[in-house]
Amino acid sequence: MLEKVQVLRIGLGLKHNGIKLRDVQLWRDEQTMNNGNQGEKEITLKGEFISYIDLRKVPLWLMLPATMKEKNFCFTNSTTTLAYFNSKLRYRHRGIIIELADGNGDDKFIVMYKDQNNVRWFCFNIKLKENIDAQIREKYKLNDDGDDKKKGIDTAIRQSQESKLNIRRNADSIKKKVHFNEVVTKLILGGLRLRGVPNTNSGFHKLYKMTFQATEFAHRDDHDTVPFEELQETVETLLKLFTKS
Repeated sequence: MLEKVQVLRIGLGLKHNGIKLRDVQLWRDEQTMNNGNQGEKEITLKGEFISYIDLRKVPLWLMLPATMKEKNFCFTNSTTTLAYFNSKLRYRHRGIIIELADGNGDDKFIVMYKDQNNVRWFCFNIKLKENIDAQIREKYKLNDDGDDKKKGIDTAIRQSQESKLNIRRNADSIKKKVHFNEVVTKLILGGLRLRGVPNTNSGFHKLYKMTFQATEFAHRDDHDTVPFEELQETVETLLKLFTKS
């Protein structure tokens, strides 16, 4: 069974020509309500439109457990309000952030969104993030003083992203190094064939190894950027030197 939590009058601001949405009724499953709010005189609260958001990009700790456990619905008898919701919430995954004038903490901001044919709402859950931060501090034995206060879920996410970025950079570096080695090898083998040095020659492997190491050393600071022509010139110069009779 649903119980009415409160009624809002929402200002949409200058962007929407100062239009106000009236009779925005917030209803919630009575099992999740605070009993202290039941039976109180209904008061219309003020709210202000903040922005539209993509619900797929909202941090999980802001949305849970509201969107999973609570059954919150928004109803209205106003044709203007109904038309606004039908127009602005017709896009999938879109939400509307509303700031409540008398709200604080988890009751400061609410989000309205379309779920099939119903308009639903939830409060941004700030306390859940604080609980996650506390668990992370406990797990990694972080103190509650100094800069350690800042080490919570945000830091963990940033560190994870940095770790993934470093992995990608290392993978790119390895690919470029492999490409460098393949090009140098082909140039050396081609150069030796042109000079009539067969791979059965007793000095073939020694020539290859010396030329490869010398080329690698000559371009030790620019493996990622050295042009093919420069590599070719380096290999040719070395082979002329090493095969000079």
